[in-house]
Amino acid sequence: MDTSKRTSLLDSFRIETVIRLFVGAFAWFPLVLPTTDTAPAYQQRY
Repeated sequence: MDTSKRTSLLDSFRIETVIRLFVGAFAWFPLVLPTTDTAPAYQQRY
């Protein structure tokens, strides 16, 4: 297998993993914030 192709696959997989982590974090924010005092302000802003 070509080493350059392998590294590009690893880089793309790493970027995809980072994007999934960011999307997961943003998806969890509305569920976590209601447990804090900033929930009303967060819901009014968005």
